[in-house]
Amino acid sequence: MTLTTLSPTSHNITWEFDTLGQAGNFLSDIWGIDENNVWAVGYIDLPSGSSGIIKWDGINWQPFIASSGVKYGIYGFNETSIFVVGESANRGFVGIWNGINWTEYNYNYFYAKGDTIYPLNEIWGSSPEDVWAGGKNGTLIHWNGTDWEKVQTEITGDITALYGISHDEIYLAAASVNYSALYFYNGTNWNLESELPGIYAITLWKKPSGKLYVGGTGFFEYGDGIFNPIYIPGRTRGVIEIFGSDQNNIFTAGDFGEITHFDGRTWTDISLFEVPDGTYRVLRSVWCTENKVFLAGVDQNRAIIIQGTLN
Repeated sequence: MTLTTLSPTSHNITWEFDTLGQAGNFLSDIWGIDENNVWAVGYIDLPSGSSGIIKWDGINWQPFIASSGVKYGIYGFNETSIFVVGESANRGFVGIWNGINWTEYNYNYFYAKGDTIYPLNEIWGSSPEDVWAGGKNGTLIHWNGTDWEKVQTEITGDITALYGISHDEIYLAAASVNYSALYFYNGTNWNLESELPGIYAITLWKKPSGKLYVGGTGFFEYGDGIFNPIYIPGRTRGVIEIFGSDQNNIFTAGDFGEITHFDGRTWTDISLFEVPDGTYRVLRSVWCTENKVFLAGVDQNRAIIIQGTLN
């Protein structure tokens, strides 16, 4: 086995801040193919139209073709294979984009199969024929390329994070008020991996051969059954999402506009967009390439997008 040490990236980042839509608009999740093809979900009123999905084309954010339901999560593989999850009529909802139109799976679809599917907020897949989605009350469903099936597990808490490396290496976090459990899927079964009392975990991220990052009310590296806290000078707020282009370029998005960045050597707190306690600014999602980073969230009842260019 050959270990490759990646050169550090840069903490020198040029930032842009955009407020989008109208009062009451929000963004919950963001995902992209490249820096000129990025999608965000939530709900936005733009001059060119309203939608629960918007797309960045490298110049502007534009409404994407709408589907039903309220969207909380998005994940895809290319421009003709995009999955969104959320809720409709207080039950779970999934939409699949094939490049032409949406196929929607709502409570009627799941009721017909004898399943009760609660609202969904997390989604990840190894391929368009192997996609997992999770949400409230331990709800976990799997897409095999043809059908969604509810997966019975011992998970009882809300599934708050879902991330994988391959079809047989997938992690999820389930959380209650002051307790989290980490589960691992080995290609056959979901098993309890470890417990994290006193922590509300809501985000996971990992690269092949790397350690698993776990964020929420605390921030940790997980490996060999041990959660090792990550201390970043200046960081004081919760971590809502972690994402990186590689192990030398990792970002976190958090409460009160807090952003942190790992360049392969050091973590730094980016305080440029932080606001005082009591001011509502939440960065709910982050997605990046080796050159660009996009963060989505809500600021004072308006949707926001923050873009950064690594110099």
